[in-house]
Amino acid sequence: MIKRYFSPIILFLSCSIFFYVFFRSEIYYLGEIRYYYYPYYFFSLLLIILSFFSFYINENLKSDILIYLMSGVIAIYIIEGILTFINIQEKLEWRINQIPYKAKVYRENTGKVFDRSSITENYLKETIDKEATLKLSPYHHISTNDELFPLSGISNILTFYKNENGYHSSYVSDRYGFNNPDYEWDAESHEYVLIGDSFTHGCCVNRPDDIGSILRELSNESVINLGYSSNGPLIELATLKEYFPKNTKKLLWIYWEFNDLDDLVNELESKILIKYYDDENFRQNLITKQKEIDNKVSLIISEKLNSMISFHNLKNTNAFKIKKFIKVGTTREAIRISLNYYFSFFQNNFENEQISSDTIKKFEKIIINANNYAKTHNTKMYFIYLPAYVRYVENISIDNLSTIKDLIEDLGIDFIDIHKEVFVKEDNPLKLFPFGLNAHYNELGYRKVASKIFELTR
Repeated sequence: MIKRYFSPIILFLSCSIFFYVFFRSEIYYLGEIRYYYYPYYFFSLLLIILSFFSFYINENLKSDILIYLMSGVIAIYIIEGILTFINIQEKLEWRINQIPYKAKVYRENTGKVFDRSSITENYLKETIDKEATLKLSPYHHISTNDELFPLSGISNILTFYKNENGYHSSYVSDRYGFNNPDYEWDAESHEYVLIGDSFTHGCCVNRPDDIGSILRELSNESVINLGYSSNGPLIELATLKEYFPKNTKKLLWIYWEFNDLDDLVNELESKILIKYYDDENFRQNLITKQKEIDNKVSLIISEKLNSMISFHNLKNTNAFKIKKFIKVGTTREAIRISLNYYFSFFQNNFENEQISSDTIKKFEKIIINANNYAKTHNTKMYFIYLPAYVRYVENISIDNLSTIKDLIEDLGIDFIDIHKEVFVKEDNPLKLFPFGLNAHYNELGYRKVASKIFELTR
């Protein structure tokens, strides 16, 4: 009887898997993480095709296939049990992120223990007796197209950042949600205003090891840091227009070579950001709307935190563990983590994406707009070119440097090439990155970069 209904049952199960994948991808998650379900789409469609072929094979072969399938299912669950017992998922994540190596180096260099806690665990630990939040990049709001587009975080609050150097970095935000001591805004004049992404924002170090704090120390003058993680050129222009303080001597436009122009492509899709591009006089007047910004960003972060905390608590329950075992969750996660790692390695080593001439033209218009704006405030603009880690790894190259340099110098803007001025002068440029690995700069890296900027802008 089993052999008789073998093919219809296999076809039914295959179709059920496909429709379940479709439901999770397109209905439950509204297509927002479709890329995650691509392998499952492929697998379920392959099963459906094989199911149709099963109608045309003889009964003896069906019996053999049934035995193989049952044996395979038993083997899979044995593997799942073993991988769950040895906690392979956490070990793989630590291995890929090289946590054991980082922990060893960190202890040797500082005598301290590398903080292995997750962002959620760190937040729960640190907020028992104090108010705090996580950073939410302005980039997040591109997909919402709401009437208000915040360009900063929550004001006057302890804000946690990522862990790249062995500790979870943090800072107390200023009155507008940026990484500055709040009193900086009360100064009568400012030596520097910084515009940029996470490198400018201060990822992932504490004050006084970020670029803004080091420039504040070296110049003994007021410095305003308007950088925020994941910012691209259009968000940076918008931030400049909204928050630029009066009586500023120097504007530092800090550009990271790896993805700033890619970010611009996405930013141009925003209905609000495009107004900054099309209309030089457009403003949201964000400097007067901080309460509204605080409420909006707080709500988004609260929802994210509640989801993270709920999952953190749920994953330790027996019901979750049983469900995960039935769905072969540990095995699937182990495969996903491994594939993501190797595909990412392949892509990073062999892909060198070219930026379109149209994107370059739009970037040029943004820089012209920013420079003109600086001139109207009697401010001198400098363009700071930051190199990425991959530039110093063998067989890896991303090089728009000459194109960007020619563009900036043709506009009459001072161009500071940090690759040339700092990194190539090091015997080992990788020592300026955390543990010599791919990340933002470490404390030493930021200090050398900031010191060179100060030297060349005095």
